[in-house]
Order: sequence, then C-alpha cells, then structure tokens
Amino acid sequence: MKRTISLILGCAALLLAASAQAVRITPAHSGSWFDPEFDKQGLNIQVLDKPGPGPERTVAVYWFTFDDDGNPVWALGVGTSERDTVNLTMRRAFGGARPPLDIEASEMIDWAEMTLSFGTCNTAVAEFTMVDTGESGRYDLQRLTRIGKRTCTGGLSDDAEPGDPEITLVAQLEGGQPPAGGLLKFKLRPAFASFEVDVRGIPAGTYRVRVGGTDEGEIIVEQRGQGIAMGRLRFSSGTDDDSDEQGDDSESGSDDSSDTDPLLDFDPRGQLVEIVDADDEVHLSADFPAGRDGDDDDDDDDDDDDEG
Repeated sequence: MKRTISLILGCAALLLAASAQAVRITPAHSGSWFDPEFDKQGLNIQVLDKPGPGPERTVAVYWFTFDDDGNPVWALGVGTSERDTVNLTMRRAFGGARPPLDIEASEMIDWAEMTLSFGTCNTAVAEFTMVDTGESGRYDLQRLTRIGKRTCTGGLSDDAEPGDPEITLVAQLEGGQPPAGGLLKFKLRPAFASFEVDVRGIPAGTYRVRVGGTDEGEIIVEQRGQGIAMGRLRFSSGTDDDSDEQGDDSESGSDDSSDTDPLLDFDPRGQLVEIVDADDEVHLSADFPAGRDGDDDDDDDDDDDDEG
C-alpha cells in the first residue's frame, strides 16, 4: 500500500513539474485535436513557417463544429503564435455545393474570435466568442493525431528537421573588471537544443538571465573555496545523446541531464543576453549571434574545448 501511494505521489509530482514549464507552439503541435465532452467536432491545427526572424510561427486552424440549428460548419483562421498562444479570427462561408453542382458560396465572413493556448504537447484550451451574438465557449482539447513520427517537446528542438546539420554558436559575456566574464553556448540539431550560460567573477548571489528583454531563468553564482565565484545554467529541449561526452559537467558539479534542465522555449539567436541582479543592475552582457559566420563559430567551439 505504501509503495502504491509513493508511486501516485511521484506521478503527481512529475505532472506538476511538467505543468510548471511553459511550452512554445512548434510544428510538432500540428495535428487533429478534440474535446471528449463535445462529440463529432474539433480542430485541425497546422503550425507553418516563421513569418520573420523570430521564433513566432504562422498557425492555420480549421474548426469543425455546428451552428445553432445543428448544421455542420467549418471555419478557418490564421494567426501568429506568441510563445504558447495564438489569437485567430475564425471565418466561414455560406451556401456552395460539392462538384458537379456549380453553386458558388458566399464571401468568407468573420464568425468567431478564438484564443488557442497550449499547456503541453498533448493538451490545449480553445476559447472563443461568436462575432454576431457575443456568446462564448471553450474546448479542453486533447491531441488526436500527430504528423508522422515528429517528437514534440514544446521547446526549440522541435524547429530542427530530420537531416538538418547541427548548429553551434558561442559568445563571450563581458562587463565589469576582470576576472568577471562568461560564456554563452547554443546548440541546435534534430531532437535536441540547448543554451548554456556560464558566468564567473561576479559577486555570489542569484541573477536573472535576460534574453531579448525577457527574464528566462535564474542562475546561482557561488563562491567555491578560495577561487572566484562561478555559476552555470543550461536550458534544453529534447534528448542530448552526446551528454556522456561532456566531461566538464561532472567537474563543475552540474547536472547535465536534460530531464532537469529548464525548457528551452525561447530562441537566443540575434538577442541581447544580460545577467541581471535583484536591483536590475546588468553585470554581464553579450549580443548573441543570429547565425554562423563562416567557420568562426566552429573555431571558437574548439578553443572553448581546449580551455576545458
């Protein structure tokens, strides 16, 4: 009996831990979704290309439902994601007929405003308000299908397609007087992404990692013996098959398991990265590169390995 209770509590803790981490909308969320409380209706969601250089995605949603008279209706909406949410204006037409009948449908009209928010890779909430009546409703969605064998993490690793080459980018954190400094390292390959933040030489304490003006996590800087204060934080998504090769992690006392890392649900590329204290003072910063410049990043990566 005690073992059963322990297992239940352990599963509950895992669910709470998973729910605490936000997800971002990625192509892996594409598929069919439904609410078991509402039969024979649901949403087909397609997460498409990026409309710009940022992590946001164009999202197309097809809504299969019924009107007030019980007639089948489908509506279409297109929006741009923002982290775990996308807002859409759902539009529909009236009339029309299937071939061979030649009956033209009406122009598409605004039918409902919908907000779609993802809690995990397999759960979401769709809230909507009808344009003409103001009536509102909600679906508590579950995933019904996924596209192919794509793995969903809700993180940046979902952006990498099978066969894509690995991307490695590094940048030096600078600011203050030596030995204050640090290193930022980003990796992206199919099924795995990571962003490592290493700092040294600043006063011991807890600092915020600010990326593009948003606080993404906290890094603890500790004094180690008579040496300089150091701290490390790694964000990740997916499974790191190369973690056994990273020998420096055991020496630094950090846990390299991607299961315990904060979820990498943001893209640091092309962003200003800052290490900020409780008083909002910036101690270290770096303009993180948006992409590789020839083979320079690979050379920097090799230099970093030599220093370890």
